[in-house]
Amino acid sequence: MTRAGFGMCGRTNTGAGAEIGRRSRWPCTRLLLIVAVCIAGLISQTAIADTQVGYQEITAQVGHAIELTVPMSYDWGTLSIGENESSLQDIIVKSTAPYDLLVRADRTKMTQYHLASGMYVSEGRELVNPLQWRETSMGSYLVMDTVDMPVVTAAPPTGNGGSVCTVVYRQVVTYDDQSLPDGMVYRIVLTYTATNTV
Repeated sequence: MTRAGFGMCGRTNTGAGAEIGRRSRWPCTRLLLIVAVCIAGLISQTAIADTQVGYQEITAQVGHAIELTVPMSYDWGTLSIGENESSLQDIIVKSTAPYDLLVRADRTKMTQYHLASGMYVSEGRELVNPLQWRETSMGSYLVMDTVDMPVVTAAPPTGNGGSVCTVVYRQVVTYDDQSLPDGMVYRIVLTYTATNTV
C-alpha cells in the first residue's frame, strides 16, 4: 500500500491526474498569448499616433522681364555724295518671354541741330533723302518712320546671354544737300522698344 501510494504521488505518475494538469494549464497559456497580442497592438497604435506625415505643394511662375541695350549715339562724321552706310549697330535684348523689337524716329529726315543749345533749328535745313535702315538679315533697306516699325517679331526667350540684333543705317547725300556752319549738325533720334508678347 505504501508503494502504491508513493507511486501515485511521485513525479513518475503519468495517469489521469497529469492529463488534467496539462488541460488546466492550456487556458492560461492562451490567455497570455491574447494579452501579448493586445499589448503589441496598443504599442503599434501608439507609434502610429505619434508620427504624422504631411505634404506641401510649391508652385511658382517666372515674371516677365526684359532688358534692352542700345548704343547711346553714333557720330557718322562727314557724309559724302552718294550712299553712306553706317557701321554695324548691335542691339542687345535679354528676355524671359517671347518679345518684339521695334524702332521709330522723331522725324524721317536728319534735320539741322544746334549743338550748344541742344535744340533743332527752327525752320532749319533737312537732308533731301530720308534715313534708311535694315536689320542685317533683311535683304533691303527701309525708310525710317515716326511710327513703330518691327525689327524682330516673335523672338524666343533669350537666356542669360541675350540676343544680338544688328542694324545698319544708310543715308543718301546729293548736291542738293548743304554743308552746315560750325556748331551745327544734322541729327535724328531713334527709339527702340522691346516688349514681351506673351
